[in-house]
Amino acid sequence: MAARIQGPACPSILPSIIDAAERDQELAQVQARLQGAIKEPLLIAIERAKDRGELAGREDASEIVTSFLRPLVYRRWFSREPIDERFVKATVANLLHRVRKKR
Repeated sequence: MAARIQGPACPSILPSIIDAAERDQELAQVQARLQGAIKEPLLIAIERAKDRGELAGREDASEIVTSFLRPLVYRRWFSREPIDERFVKATVANLLHRVRKKR
């Protein structure tokens, strides 16, 4: 996920799609499909972890994904800080600690 939002296509295309989607319903649907494709593998992994009992069943998978993506998006488009392996691992570890702690 971190590599995807830093790749050559995402930074040049995604902001334009988000901007255009604000004014065009068809582009808003395209944006929704793109976002769904980005989130889907993470949602599947989270639901599998819940099925295995690794995550509390009451945790909303979509909220977990949002909690993971939020710092990546913030760094990519706002703070412009690096999104390196250390940061990604720390983000995942913090999120898992928070999610598992509620069990």
